Formats: sequence, C-alpha cells, structure tokens
Amino acid sequence: MPKIIDSHFLIKIIKNESTEEERKLFETWLDESDENKEEFSTLVLLWKKVADSKMPPVPDQYLQWEKIKANLVQPPSVGQIDKTAQPVPLHHKNFDLKPKEEKHEYAWMLKVAAVLIIFVSIPFLIFINKNRNSLLHTKPVVKAKTETLYSIEAGKGVRKTILLPDESLVYLNVDSKLIYPEKFADSNRIVELEGEAYFNVSHDASRPFKVICRNTVTVVKGTEFNIKNRNDEVRIILTKGVVETFKKDSNVGIQLKKGEMITFDEKIGFSKPTKANINHYLAWRKGKFSFAHTSLADVMDEIGRYYNVEVEFQNPSERSKIITGVFNADSLEHIFSIISLTLDVKIDLKGSKVIVQ
Repeated sequence: MPKIIDSHFLIKIIKNESTEEERKLFETWLDESDENKEEFSTLVLLWKKVADSKMPPVPDQYLQWEKIKANLVQPPSVGQIDKTAQPVPLHHKNFDLKPKEEKHEYAWMLKVAAVLIIFVSIPFLIFINKNRNSLLHTKPVVKAKTETLYSIEAGKGVRKTILLPDESLVYLNVDSKLIYPEKFADSNRIVELEGEAYFNVSHDASRPFKVICRNTVTVVKGTEFNIKNRNDEVRIILTKGVVETFKKDSNVGIQLKKGEMITFDEKIGFSKPTKANINHYLAWRKGKFSFAHTSLADVMDEIGRYYNVEVEFQNPSERSKIITGVFNADSLEHIFSIISLTLDVKIDLKGSKVIVQ
C-alpha cells in the first residue's frame, strides 16, 4: 500500500506500530516545517484526550441473549394464564433454543435481537480498516491481472510526501500528480509525474528507476533530483549522483552530473546541461519563492498555485513587469506588499481572489 502522511499514518507513529521505514518517513516529514510539528503535536493532544475518556464496555452478547429470552418467554396474555404452570429455566434440557415460527409469535423478534447483538459487538475499527484506501486518499486508476496503479494528487495549496514500494521518497509540490504501481516490476521501477516533485531514490542497480514526463524518460539507479513538468517544459535538476534522460522511443540519452540542469521542449528538444543554482530552483523545498528576472504573470501564477487563490490582472500591461527576489512563503500579505512597492502596482486580496491593478 502507498505510504502518505495523514492522520492515520501519524496515529501509527503515536501507537508505536510503525515500521523502521515509516519512522524514517515520519522524521523526514516532521523536520520539513514548523507547521508539520504543530499538526503532529495537535494530533497527540487529541489522541491523549480520547485515550483518557471513559468508553462504555462492549455488551456481552451471551448475557444480553439470555436477558432477551427471559423477557420474551412469558404467557401471551393475562386472560390465558395457567396458574399451575411453572416457568421453564433457560438451562432446562427441554427448552427449545430455536422455536418454530408457527409455534411462537415472538420468534421473529428473537432473530432481530440476535442480529442487533452481533452488530453492536463488532469493533468499529473493522470498518475503518476496510476503507483504508479511501482514508489514505489514494485512487486506483488502472486494474489489470498483475498490476494496480495509484494516482496521488497534491492539489493547489497542498504538498505531500510519499513513500514508494521500493522505499524511495517523493516530495510532491503543490498542484502535482504522481502515478506509480502498487508493486514495482523485477526489472525496473517506473513512475509518471505531472507538475513538480523532488525524488530521493533508493539504490537498486538491478532495477533502474524511470520517471516519465511528457515525451521524456529520466533514468536513475539511486540518487536525488528535482523534476518540474509545467507549461510545456520539463526541467531536471540533479542534486546527488548521476542521471540519464532520454526522449521517448530513443536510445540516445544525455547524462547529468551533480549540480547540473537540463530542460526539454517539444519543439526544440533538449538543451545542453548547465550548472544550476540549486538554492534558487529548489527554494520550494524550504518553503520559499525564488524569482530571477521573472514576469509578474509567472510570479502570480506560482503564488496562486501555492496559496490556492485566483489571480486577475485588470491591466494586461502589468503582466510583463519583471521582478527578482526571494520571499518566505509564510505570509501572503507580506509578499504582496513587497511586490507592490517594487513594481508600483496595487494588489488586493479579496477572499480567494487576488486583483492586480
């Protein structure tokens, strides 16, 4: 099953029921931001409150069964009482535990009562376990005889950390989607990416790790790299190890070394590998925006994606204004105030809509 950081995963951590790999995933996630630490602390407090609260005991189905029968085995009406008759105890050898329906008018009530007793005795967690897929927010997208593919999406304003079946880690940026199999093949490990993600791939020389983006295939055996697949362009930045990237259906690849970057465009193909400014291109991993000679239209597009807000330019000429700078992504108002002063524009935030004028 896919590993995603959600409340159910965190509860496993609290209960010390996690594996070593899950614990490493948790520690990595916890160190990513103060928001993650606050979320976990809040969950721990809620969990303790629930644990300390008194829960009613689960009914003893056998005892309840006996009580129901004791109440039902009685004369049908006062006018028909036989004063010489003695009540039959439940343990009497002649007592019929399964009375025939035509002989006892309360037989149907006994059956209903039995179903109810059994139902209330079932632990609620059984239902949670049966629906674990939906609670983890995973979607099986392809079902074949030998393979199930999962599609995990990080919507606008959402980031996700994913532990793949081979213990590789994927940090999915906002407005992105990763598709991967429930179990990797014996000969390779293939995933597909839309949007942006940082990969920390576990080493396996016998099974190359392949990332498909548009018309490109990036192949590694164990390394760390970032891929951005947006606006008809694929950009690959290598931070550790070596990768090789190909155009689909081609045997000719281009090798990247640590610190290098390459882009792919459908019309012009691959660029030449160049030295990359890691801090600039991977600012999102540290909760920052980094722009270098970037148009205001592209800046607002990135901010809108991160904060899940809609941006409207009332004056089209403002879209082409250029800005350079690094912004902490913890305050939208602060970012807008700096942009407004730098570019001499007015930016109004109204609910989930941003108006630039």
